[in-house]
Amino acid sequence: MNDLILLTDIPSKVQKASVKHSLNKVQTKALARLEQVSDRVFQDVTQKGCLPLKDQNNHLLTTPSLNEFSAREIQAFAEDIEKTNLKNQQKIDTAQREFPTQIKIAVMTRLGIPLVRIAQRLNIHRETISKYAKKTQGLFNNIHQDFKSGTSIPDIAQKYSAPQPLVWSVIHQEKTDQERFKALNWGLRAWDNWYFNDYSQCQKHAILLLISTVHNCFSPKHSIILHFFNILCLKKISPIAKTFYFL
Repeated sequence: MNDLILLTDIPSKVQKASVKHSLNKVQTKALARLEQVSDRVFQDVTQKGCLPLKDQNNHLLTTPSLNEFSAREIQAFAEDIEKTNLKNQQKIDTAQREFPTQIKIAVMTRLGIPLVRIAQRLNIHRETISKYAKKTQGLFNNIHQDFKSGTSIPDIAQKYSAPQPLVWSVIHQEKTDQERFKALNWGLRAWDNWYFNDYSQCQKHAILLLISTVHNCFSPKHSIILHFFNILCLKKISPIAKTFYFL
């Protein structure tokens, strides 16, 4: 007969499992420890009614029922699970510290930035950059494989802690611009089909301010920004715009 007296420090689901498998008090406390370590393993153990022990070849052993294990054996099993979880978490933490650098290098690589300049920007030794570059190609291959297997773009991005634009760039890198636009459901229209002349003068200022700002980011200072502005039919440039362009 089960000798469990309801204990306030033991979760109800552990108490129910104890009654189901006829565990004594010390066995129940050991099982509660397992539940704290891993709820998934606890559910697996209580459903199957035994501990999933493995041999040296990682094969499952035939084990007795749960109530035939001593409290010490259940406790030792819980401690092994805890150690395994700790090691796995340490691996994840290490990967998370290294991966942002890997992702930065991957993004810069897709932008066509030479490895020498990437090393300078990230303040990383050239030999280290070369090692990352090899991993980057492996990352791109993994992204391709996941996409071909039907994994969605958001899931791929989450899996590799990568921005979605990088994932899109990788899977469409062999395509032409027209093919990329089609794959992304983007429309391609000539400038005169955007009905630009239907906008008011104020709206034109706002649109061209945006275009010129982007252009300015990739152009030498005091370059063709104002000429670019004038050829798009703006007769007057606001003082604010003039000030902005020469900052």
